[in-house]
Amino acid sequence: MPLDLREEYEEVLHGRLEAAGSGVSGRSIRLPALRADGSTGTVELILARIEHEPPLFVGLVRHLTATVDAEAALEAAETRYRSLVEQLPLVTYVNCIAERPA
Repeated sequence: MPLDLREEYEEVLHGRLEAAGSGVSGRSIRLPALRADGSTGTVELILARIEHEPPLFVGLVRHLTATVDAEAALEAAETRYRSLVEQLPLVTYVNCIAERPA
């Protein structure tokens, strides 16, 4: 975990664990993470509670940097397309062949 976010991580994790009775299991959290090379990326953390006394938790971490980058690229492309279409001096419409009557 990035050093500058360690305290925030601990607060979030302790808050989630204290609220374990309110459905922490199976819910995912997107967080920044520190890679071995020192760069940061995005991960998804999923916690599951194991019925045990004291409570035990299992965590699954999934690397999401490529997914987050793809979502950002898609959003940027949609914004560019929308901007282009809105500035066309012509009438624009969408036609779907599947909706034509037989």
